[in-house]
Amino acid sequence: MFRIDNSSAVANMPAPAAAGTPGYFSEGNPAAGEAATIVSGDWLNIVQEEIAAPIEETGGTLDKTNPHQLLAAIKSLIGTGVVASFAGSLGATGWVKLPFGLILQWGQATLPVASATISTASVSLPVAFPNACAVAIGNAGRAASSAHGYYPSITTATLAAGTFNLIGDTLSGGQSNVVNFDQTVPVSWFAIGY
Repeated sequence: MFRIDNSSAVANMPAPAAAGTPGYFSEGNPAAGEAATIVSGDWLNIVQEEIAAPIEETGGTLDKTNPHQLLAAIKSLIGTGVVASFAGSLGATGWVKLPFGLILQWGQATLPVASATISTASVSLPVAFPNACAVAIGNAGRAASSAHGYYPSITTATLAAGTFNLIGDTLSGGQSNVVNFDQTVPVSWFAIGY
């Protein structure tokens, strides 16, 4: 891609004419007295600049001998289809930041053994939310008691920019057969913030 560089080209882009009614090109029809569409200099300048802009914005220098610069600029922006602004870290614990600021995070935590029907674990997020943690949820990976079962109900509390608490409860506190946490419980968690 290269800007027009023949002897009739001007050094500075002239101001475009006032916008008219949008339309389409026509080859005309001489038999019917219809003229072909006149391609104006201001329209050609606009098209030229629309093509040059992504090339220059991505650090390219316009090169008359390279007809693939626009394609290269587009590929540098989207790569294999994943926009670069989707920053993140994939893994068992990870996060992804969406272009408009929403951040999704996930990971694993462990509720410890407790001589109670409730066990709590603090989670440190992979990246702190710039503003707030909007919601966090958890899912128990096994029973709280090796003898009685009871997958604990998981809730979250104390949502902060960089941490939150997971709370597991066997919901047996008021029953005659109280089920305490006699083994650790792995918990998968997911948090959304911005």
